Amino acid sequence: MCAGPLISLPKKGSIDVYLPQGHFEHVQDFPITAYDIPPHVFCRVLDVKLHAEEGSDEVYCQVLLVPESEVRFLYDVDFT
Repeated sequence: MCAGPLISLPKKGSIDVYLPQGHFEHVQDFPITAYDIPPHVFCRVLDVKLHAEEGSDEVYCQVLLVPESEVRFLYDVDFT
């Protein structure tokens, strides 16, 4: 199965919203209430890569995000 042209991926340099709770629920086995994290974080997309699982050819996307509040401090980049 292929993702095809109907999918939508974020573009490098765009701003996206990261939802930490959804991420933690996907990768962890303990309650999110143990952490003092915001419900959402506005982030800058620094990189987008498509991958496929070797055994199943299942396609997934890896997105590198940096919180928007830290972009100008970590990288000398102006995306505007």
